[in-house]
Amino acid sequence: MSIHSWDIRSKYLEFFRQKQHAVIESAPLVPENDPSVLFNTAGMQPLVPYLLGKKHPMGTRLADVQKCIRTVDIDDVGDNTHCTFFEMLGNWSLGDYFKEASIQWSHELLTSSEWLGIDPSWLAVTVFEGDENAPRDEESATIWRQLGIPESRISYLPAEDNWWAAGPTGPCGPDTEIFYWVGEGEPDPESNVAKDPKKWMEIWNNVFMEYNRKKTEKVLLLDGMHCLFDENLGVDEAVLSRARALSSRIIVVTMVSRDALSHLADIGLEVISYDFDPPKTNPDFFKKLLSEKSLSPDDVVYIDHAEENLKSARDAGITNCELFEAVRSFDKLEKYLYTLEKLPAQNVDTGMGLERITATLGHVKSVYETDIFADVLEKIRTIVWANNYHERSARIIADHLRAATHLVADGVVPKNVDQGYILRRLIRRAIREFFKMGYEERIIAEIARMYIAKFRDVYQSVRDNETMIIEELQKEEERFAKTLKNGLRELEKTAEPITGKVAFDLFQTYGLPPEMIEEELSNLGRPPFDRAEFDREFEHHQAISRAGSEQKFKGGLADTAVETVRLHSATHLLLSGLRHVLGDHVHQAGANITTERLRFDFTHPEKLTDEQKSEIEQFVNDAIQTGFSVTIEEMPKQTARETGVEWSFWERYPEIVSVYTMQSVDGTIYSRELCGGPHVEISDRMGTFRITKEESSSAGVRRVKAVLE
Repeated sequence: MSIHSWDIRSKYLEFFRQKQHAVIESAPLVPENDPSVLFNTAGMQPLVPYLLGKKHPMGTRLADVQKCIRTVDIDDVGDNTHCTFFEMLGNWSLGDYFKEASIQWSHELLTSSEWLGIDPSWLAVTVFEGDENAPRDEESATIWRQLGIPESRISYLPAEDNWWAAGPTGPCGPDTEIFYWVGEGEPDPESNVAKDPKKWMEIWNNVFMEYNRKKTEKVLLLDGMHCLFDENLGVDEAVLSRARALSSRIIVVTMVSRDALSHLADIGLEVISYDFDPPKTNPDFFKKLLSEKSLSPDDVVYIDHAEENLKSARDAGITNCELFEAVRSFDKLEKYLYTLEKLPAQNVDTGMGLERITATLGHVKSVYETDIFADVLEKIRTIVWANNYHERSARIIADHLRAATHLVADGVVPKNVDQGYILRRLIRRAIREFFKMGYEERIIAEIARMYIAKFRDVYQSVRDNETMIIEELQKEEERFAKTLKNGLRELEKTAEPITGKVAFDLFQTYGLPPEMIEEELSNLGRPPFDRAEFDREFEHHQAISRAGSEQKFKGGLADTAVETVRLHSATHLLLSGLRHVLGDHVHQAGANITTERLRFDFTHPEKLTDEQKSEIEQFVNDAIQTGFSVTIEEMPKQTARETGVEWSFWERYPEIVSVYTMQSVDGTIYSRELCGGPHVEISDRMGTFRITKEESSSAGVRRVKAVLE
């Protein structure tokens, strides 16, 4: 291979150092104090507060290599490009330079013989074609022409290809993407991404964050009978999750049983129960509905399964209407439910995947042929013997155990919920692939040690947690071996026919892959299950998961609702109270804050007594009632550590950190922690703190749930 991934990582950061960028450390895979997303899935995610206008302590030009986890494409892992864990090379302008410098520097880094040395004739670019929300990006296209990119290699593509956003809300804007030729032979001078998408691989994305996308708070009017309910008149959770992600107020128009209507009310939905007087095909139906709910036609967005009903709604003045065909139909509503406003400063966010650029510069078709994976794949080949080796299985193992190594290094342990569930799924999926190749010995720790050796000098979290990584993987391997045996035993003793749904339940409960179920049924002389039915169950499960993820992802720390801010401040006081009552061994192990409650994980070996919980509540409420001010001080990380500032995982923070101190008028310090804010300004309006639940989270970690009343 012509270049090593280590060299690319180093050259990238050095290039931007020379362009006066401060090189910052990677944020952890798990965002701190952010309930909106399970993992950092993009390089920009940890920097959202700064893209929204907050001052970064390291300045207005930044560069980094950000660790990311993305599982939405997990079933594509093993092809030439997809990975669950990846490293994103990024450079950032926070109100500093914009399109011209960003594009010129990307071109220089990629094509200069001093840096990466790619032949420009092997590159093509795309730019935003414009739509009703934002204009065509002719400025970027002009800059590319000036740099020598021929007109035939510039493609104008729609928002789904060339518009990037932090999530449903938050910073967003047009982007320009850089592609490398992966077609046969020399590049075709007339080929471009629009004409021949399969002949080009994206290697770099420059996002120009000019806008902030906000909800319009319109009411979502939803036909219930044919959109919300499934075939058994139960609520389709995928539809409900997608609807709730789009609007905080949903009115369901339906005619079903009283029990079903009661259930909708129980889950917080407004319901209009109609008969046929007037029918929905009559505009008077919608006029009456709007009158009863005190809404104007412009306040409402309507989705229905029937064109005649939509025509009736339009005749009543409701212009924001779309036809429902599947869950993805909700995507069409976004143009009504969100609005764009210009950000106070124009920012640049770029991202180039280390894995893909390493494959590009190595002149190989797959990221799995690079130094990142090649030695691990060869090790797997040696372990399972060449005649049992299956390339896709080996790639899945190599990818998943790399991701698992970094997740454990960043403090995640296998569990049945949240990040721990994803980690458990990755580990068990890797083990299953070994099983499929006929290897059933304990082996995954040996692969993890190879990744520890690769990354211990890149990320401090890996170096500091080598022992924990190996121990957690080995424990999960032991657990899964038992679970897998139980699953096979359950399959053998199930007398009823194994339908596609039963097979999916075995897959969900015991981790038995469908291929293993098919093989075992064949060994038992039993008929195969309906794979199409299994796939339908699987697709439905994925739809629910995707909808849930979309609802979770709101763009970093952009959620600054008053209730969330109060609970964020209460979380800091809670940690101080726990340390005051239980001892200095207590440290944060995770947090999740919504507008309704906080959830806080902390290191402690025993269940809390009622007396301890009362003391902790008293500590927090005394601080609130006495009153305190919140001050912010920026200082070197080492200084903060030496002066007793509380935090775990110091490696997650840049060299200059923000220290938040909560201090009373008489000088009492209630809390002093690293944080990114925001916090309350007037503490006596926070309310009364109450612990609602205390339970085990994992070995040596307890969990508290609490509210402010």
